[in-house]
Amino acid sequence: MRTGAEYQDALHDGRRVWVLGDGLIDDVTVHPATRAVVDEYAAWYDRHLDPAWQDVVLTPPDANGDRAPWGYIVPRNAADLSRVGRSFSKTTFLSAGNLTHTPAYGQLIALGVLCAAQEAAVSPKQIRDAAAYRELIAATGRFLTFSAGAATIGHRMRENPGERAALKVVRETDAGLVLSGKIGMHTSPAYAEDVYVGAFRVSTSTDIVPPSSCRSPPRGLR
Repeated sequence: MRTGAEYQDALHDGRRVWVLGDGLIDDVTVHPATRAVVDEYAAWYDRHLDPAWQDVVLTPPDANGDRAPWGYIVPRNAADLSRVGRSFSKTTFLSAGNLTHTPAYGQLIALGVLCAAQEAAVSPKQIRDAAAYRELIAATGRFLTFSAGAATIGHRMRENPGERAALKVVRETDAGLVLSGKIGMHTSPAYAEDVYVGAFRVSTSTDIVPPSSCRSPPRGLR
C-alpha cells in the first residue's frame, strides 16, 4: 500500500482541472477548492500504516506476518465479505458519507468489470486483461473512478435527438474502438488516476472497454 504522500505525488501528472469561478488550476493538491479532498484521500491511504487502524483496514497477518488491505481483497466467503464491509463502513463514516468513493471503491469497479467479462463469456484474452487490471489495482492502490457514459447536460438538451448521444463510434480498428464525444463524469474524477467508462445497461454490440487514463483514449480488450 502506498502512502498518502505518494498518492499526492501521483496527482502531479499534468492533469488539467477547471474550477467553476476560478478557471484552470495548477495543482489539485494545493488549490483551496480541491486541497481538502486530496488530503482526505491521502489520509485514507495513511490509515493502512496507522497501528490504530490496522485491525480495521488490514487482514490478519499471514504465516509470514504480511497483511493486505481489506479494500482490495476478493471476498471468498461470508466472513471475508463482512470484514470488507466493516472496513468500508468505518472509513467512510469519518466523512459522514461525503467521501464514499475511496480508492477501495475503485477495486469494486475493477472486480465488477472482471465479473461482467466472466458472466458474458467473452474472449479469454478479455477476461485475462480484466483480471490483470484488477490485480494491478490491488497491488498498487491505484485510484480508479467511473463514469456511466451519460451525455453532459448540454448534449441532452439538444433539439435533434440524434445529436444527444454522449459518444459516437468513429471507426473500429484491431486495437479497439475510436470514439468521439464528451461524457459527464461522476464521483472523484479530479482526484483519480483512471476512469472506467461504462453504461447503465448491458450492450451486446460493443466490446468491454477497460479502465483507462481519463487523459488518453480507452484501449480495447481484444
